[in-house]
Amino acid sequence: TLIPVDSGWVLNSARAINDRGQIVGYGLHNGQQRAFLLGGLTIIRPSTGEKWIAGEKDTIRWAGGKSGQILELEYSVDSCRTFSVIDYYPHADSGMYVWNIPLNTLSKKCFIRIKDFHEPSIIDTSDVFRIKPYVLTRDSSGQYEPYRPEEDQWQFWNNSGDMWFPDW
Repeated sequence: TLIPVDSGWVLNSARAINDRGQIVGYGLHNGQQRAFLLGGLTIIRPSTGEKWIAGEKDTIRWAGGKSGQILELEYSVDSCRTFSVIDYYPHADSGMYVWNIPLNTLSKKCFIRIKDFHEPSIIDTSDVFRIKPYVLTRDSSGQYEPYRPEEDQWQFWNNSGDMWFPDW
């Protein structure tokens, strides 16, 4: 099979076969209408809305990698405006890469991109996901905002005048 059963895809229609022998069509990916290109690379994980933990390891998964193919793995924390290289990975046929997520990463607008190192037109970008470290944050304007004790602390201390009545 070209697409693993647990990939989140429901293929509706195959429309053509391009010059590289890839099948072009459309379907649903995690419930959203999307175009697809089979025979290339397809990111399976991370998927839409997942939350990964900064400073931990998590597994990037894809389908369509070939033996001997070298992949450039990249990530973005700013809605694909910029990308940083994760690694150049010579085992595309494994379909997975265990990533040490950078420690201080904090974003709701993360993406993974994989592409063939020698043929950059063979490429896929994940759906949006989140990365958050183990820090106290608040959700402000659709983006994480870290707690800053020097600015966000309450203006009173633990003294009896600032506490609930003990008999309440």
